[in-house]
Amino acid sequence: VDIFPSSAPPPLLHIFSGHDATLISILCFFRIERPSVWPEYGSYLKMELLRDDVGVLKDTPRSSLEAGKARYYILFSLNGEPLRSTFGGIKDTKDGSNSNRSSRFFVPWLNFVEGLAVMER
Repeated sequence: VDIFPSSAPPPLLHIFSGHDATLISILCFFRIERPSVWPEYGSYLKMELLRDDVGVLKDTPRSSLEAGKARYYILFSLNGEPLRSTFGGIKDTKDGSNSNRSSRFFVPWLNFVEGLAVMER
C-alpha cells in the first residue's frame, strides 16, 4: 500500500507507534499541553517545521542570529488539534523546570534545537 501520493515528496521522518502511552510520553518529553481528550486508537502526533518569510509571528522573541533571515518554528498537533508547548531554550533543564518559558503554539526552531541539546546531556 502506497500511503504517499506520487506527486508529493515523502515526509523526512515518520515514527509509528501502536500505543497511546507512547504518544503521551512524547507529549511529556516536548512539554506539550495536555490534549482535550486521551489519544484514541489511530491517533497521530504531528511536528511541523514551518517557515515564516514575512514576519507574521512578530510577537515571538528574535535572536541576533535570526535578524534579516527567514524564521523557522515547530508546531505540534494531535489528531489535527494544535497544542501549546513550553519546550526549548537554555532555561530547560533535565528536571523539567523551565520557569522562564511561556506556553506557545509556535516554538522557535533555535529554541527547539537548544532544548534538544540540553536533554542530551
